[in-house]
Amino acid sequence: MVISFHKYWNYNTKGSIQQFLDFREKYDTPIWLGETGENSNVWFTDAIRLMEENNIGWCWWPLKKLGFNNPLEVLVNPGYQKILDYWRGEGEKPSEEEAYKAFMQLAENTKLENNYYHKGVVDAMIRQPHSKNPIPFTEVLVDNSASIKAANYDMGEMGIAYHDNVAANYYVSTGGERQSWNNGRTYRNDGVDIFPLEPRTDYDDVYVGDLEAEEWLQYTFKVFEMGKFELSFITAADAEGQAAVEVNGERYPVFIVSDSGGKWTETSSIDIPLQKGQNRLKFLVIDGGFRLKQININRQN
Repeated sequence: MVISFHKYWNYNTKGSIQQFLDFREKYDTPIWLGETGENSNVWFTDAIRLMEENNIGWCWWPLKKLGFNNPLEVLVNPGYQKILDYWRGEGEKPSEEEAYKAFMQLAENTKLENNYYHKGVVDAMIRQPHSKNPIPFTEVLVDNSASIKAANYDMGEMGIAYHDNVAANYYVSTGGERQSWNNGRTYRNDGVDIFPLEPRTDYDDVYVGDLEAEEWLQYTFKVFEMGKFELSFITAADAEGQAAVEVNGERYPVFIVSDSGGKWTETSSIDIPLQKGQNRLKFLVIDGGFRLKQININRQN
């Protein structure tokens, strides 16, 4: 016999599971977290660490579904999106032929080989409860030049790989409304707000938006040979913002992110030294409101 419980949308403190620990003691019966999930990577890591520190087994919900906060995502095809829009009263009714085609494509997308694998979710569940070390989201090797997608910041706990002002949904504990952590609801499951580019030709066509003061992103990459490099940033803004970078622990002066009328533009070149081998760059938001798509690195000597 085992006592099974569910856990959703509350704080990951010992107090949040104390009643089940009391049941285990009172009835001398194992307890099992039989269902949980539906939150951010921050919440996942904290919940799993809490369970394992208290010798509680756990099971997640779900493995795959429509949505970004699970290991496998069933992608929504354009035809099915039109059906969803129609059901919401936001679009025209598709024809019978269009609907059939959309549903058959949705069924095809449920196959494991057609799912989008969210490695950051798996990392948050399996590695991060036991490691404080950040690791690269993708491998970036810099010879003379390289580009880093803004959304490809390191994998790791908040405060180690990135910082965002809203990083999980705790509405059961707070008594407030449900909170969205990734406001764009795509690509990754941290607090960082990631949105699809328009037009979006691939699931990986994304940018980081809703940037606020005190938020930051860290990128780990390798350089073949040490030297002086220029950093520049692909940004879009409807009002002037400010940012700064920290490279290998050295903070550089604040720079202006210019108002570009919402259009993507290359801005704010900074000359920095990079060492041979591993380097770490933090992009720090001083005054937000702008969007960040890409960081460019170019050798100067």
